[in-house]
Amino acid sequence: MQHKTQSIKRRLVWGVLLAAALLTLVTFAWPGAVQGAPATPLTPEQMRLIAEKKRAKREAGIPDLPSPEGAYVRPGQPVLQFVGTIPVTKAQLLADLEATWAADQKYFEQLERNGGSKVVQRMREEYEKQKRDIEALPDGLISLDIPSVEIGQHSISFSNFTYSGSQRKDPINVVFYRVGTAWDVDYDMRNWTRLRWQETGCGASQRVYIWDAQHAGGWDGWRDMQYQLERDAGWFCGSPRYHIRLFGSFVWDSHSPSFGWWSVADAHHDNLFHTCTDDWENAEREVLNSFQNADGSPLWFVGVRWQADLGNAGYYQCAYNDGWAWFIELLY
Repeated sequence: MQHKTQSIKRRLVWGVLLAAALLTLVTFAWPGAVQGAPATPLTPEQMRLIAEKKRAKREAGIPDLPSPEGAYVRPGQPVLQFVGTIPVTKAQLLADLEATWAADQKYFEQLERNGGSKVVQRMREEYEKQKRDIEALPDGLISLDIPSVEIGQHSISFSNFTYSGSQRKDPINVVFYRVGTAWDVDYDMRNWTRLRWQETGCGASQRVYIWDAQHAGGWDGWRDMQYQLERDAGWFCGSPRYHIRLFGSFVWDSHSPSFGWWSVADAHHDNLFHTCTDDWENAEREVLNSFQNADGSPLWFVGVRWQADLGNAGYYQCAYNDGWAWFIELLY
């Protein structure tokens, strides 16, 4: 009887050891895309890069923003599409349109010098038409409908398109979060990603609407483009290229689980002289691949990557957008 009991105990011990070994193996082998954290501790070089980024942030005059404590969102967040309505006046719409037009003059001048005069003429006609449409609106408050999306349990909300004045432009197709301010994303894409991007002034300014009043210290309002980057561009403004605009939240997501500091983007590919956006999906994939190794595993500063349907599928300009956006978690 004693021998049988000892035999059972030995089997239990071996079973526990085997289970522990398997659990350890799974933990180390499981891809970072699922775990959402680096598989190994930071190396001295990675720590140096983080310190270098913090120094660059200070030198740029960017404040050291607080980070939320607690859990961050994981894949599978609920998505709610809604149409937000904001009250505006005709005078406000005209002022916004004039400001956008003035901000784009340098870009138009570059295009014209490089042979894109027909494009500039078309943009001028669009501006004049939009101005006439606004002037034809009634005086007093006007309700402007903005197709939007909420991701998570009352976590983050934003328009699922960019705008030029009150005219809908590009579908949003990438979201960065956790350490995802527009400044952080811009820095990472220029300095840390596998596929490097560069800042550019060759692009029209746009804006998105951020519904941030639900967060501590936040407010609802338009967020103008903060940065724009390009990749695989030629030597002149107007050459075909991958292009992305970045729009950051006003405050961090104070809910739990949290998106932290977050930004949205409109990744796309422009054709010659930027007469038309000729791709959305490959451009979106180009951004994702920038934050991954060639085998699809995350770079050392990247957590989980997942998709959600923003409800903005359709043909825009010269290409189809499937409505699904990539969410990319940035850790440092």
